[in-house]
Amino acid sequence: DDAETVPGKVRQLAAECLRNAGRSEYSRALWLHDWLIYNANYDTSYTYYYANGVLLEGVGVCQSYALAYDLLLHEIGIESVYLSGTANGVSHAWNLVRLDGSWYHVDCTWDDPIGGGYEKHSYFGLTDEQMAAYVKESVDWMDTHNPVLPENDPYTVRLRKLTAGITEADGIPLNFKV
Repeated sequence: DDAETVPGKVRQLAAECLRNAGRSEYSRALWLHDWLIYNANYDTSYTYYYANGVLLEGVGVCQSYALAYDLLLHEIGIESVYLSGTANGVSHAWNLVRLDGSWYHVDCTWDDPIGGGYEKHSYFGLTDEQMAAYVKESVDWMDTHNPVLPENDPYTVRLRKLTAGITEADGIPLNFKV
């Protein structure tokens, strides 16, 4: 297999994982997660959106991480779903992974800080409740560290007009701020 192509690299990494990781789905999923976060960096130029970015170029945005992780997991027989949505008001992608019969969230991007170093496992194997708590914690941090304009500011007034009556989406409370 040609490790210079995405399919070849996926097969190569899957074979390495099966040789070097433990036998559990958890240990194999963690091995692949760690390979990604230690061998790729977040693409601050926003150039690489597909699996080839993190797998072949060593750089990619969240979509690149999540698509690559999905391909790798499927190659070793672990169910995975690519998820996309918003986090802190911006588009984001991560994975929902079935490990030993239960579904968990895995976010390789958030475990791989910009610039490398300080890689972690904070977003590996999270339940729905844990993921929701992390998102709330992140939103609270953003609210604390980003000043909000006064109510009489023209941008705030315009936002209030545009969002009048919109308080939730699919049961999730919305909090519009400028």
